[in-house]
Amino acid sequence: MKKLILLPVALLFLLLNYSIKAQNLSGTVSSEGTPLYGVSVTTKPGGKGVATDKDGKYSLSLPAGIYKLSFSITGFETNTQSVSIISGE
Repeated sequence: MKKLILLPVALLFLLLNYSIKAQNLSGTVSSEGTPLYGVSVTTKPGGKGVATDKDGKYSLSLPAGIYKLSFSITGFETNTQSVSIISGE
């Protein structure tokens, strides 16, 4: 089974009110340099989820906290990564 390779390009874009509003977490999912379309990206806790677009990109709006992102698609092993979103200082 192929391994899902993630480019840990998790970019945080802070909104005007850092401590209350959600922040944008985005990245790209690829395998051997090829972007993957339709990868399911889900969060724990919270259960929010999106699918990657044709360029392998995803974006989630999340409040500050510690999350486990799960990446899954048929034919690949599920990959889980921890992410910390820190509110503005």
